Amino acid sequence: MPLDSDRLQEIVVELLSRPGHEKVRSLVYDLLVQGLEATSEQVRFEEHIREVRGRADALLGRTILEFKRNLRVELEDAEEQLARYIGQRQRETGEHYIGIATDGAEFITYELRDDSLAELARHTPSIDDPGALLAWLDSAVAIQPEIPPEPEAVRKELGRESLAYHVARTNLGRLWQEVKTTPDVELKRTLWADLLQMVYGESVDADDLFFQHTYLTIVAKTMATRALGIPLPPPANLLSGKAFRDASITGAVESDFFDWILDAPAGDVLV
Repeated sequence: MPLDSDRLQEIVVELLSRPGHEKVRSLVYDLLVQGLEATSEQVRFEEHIREVRGRADALLGRTILEFKRNLRVELEDAEEQLARYIGQRQRETGEHYIGIATDGAEFITYELRDDSLAELARHTPSIDDPGALLAWLDSAVAIQPEIPPEPEAVRKELGRESLAYHVARTNLGRLWQEVKTTPDVELKRTLWADLLQMVYGESVDADDLFFQHTYLTIVAKTMATRALGIPLPPPANLLSGKAFRDASITGAVESDFFDWILDAPAGDVLV
């Protein structure tokens, strides 16, 4: 049964109370299965990780979840476990894994970089916006295998008709409302529209097109950076092309109009 707004609100309220390991696990299960429509069979609890002492609390696709009673006092333990579990899974499968530690009141994502655990992003659920937790989980949880670098696979998984694009489009619209009157952001939008008018000979300024260009630019910069064979840098460095400057490569990935997303409070999370 899909997750309705009332039930989602109840889940967020209960998660924020840090209700304990087992209850957090149960509530997150509801979010994954009813909210993100993962199948029950896809969510595996107490998954044994071979050659590593202990069991992962939950495994969904390429995401390992570790539930705690209170991350304020158990964060070090959660990170130590995730580092071991992610490392072993990556060695076994050759695929990239994401780790999530949560006590309900806070969700933290991690990946391994040079065999060390690196924090990616944090999310704090909000009673005022319970849907934001579901949107964040949708962006954070890696259910499918990594996408092969083939045109049809990229189009299907990341193109304009994909679920990834529709989720991003909704969130881009929300972030735009938060920052659209900021002078720097307004200037970037104006310069973008003026450039398109020069190209097409008439005004084509439209939110949908601007958001589509923002999405495609971020995806393209991500692909280009991964082609260097390095871990993804923080969002600001990714969009500015710092990795390319460090490698003395110019004119490939640089700052542009679409960095406006970083002006929004949750823009780096969406990137």
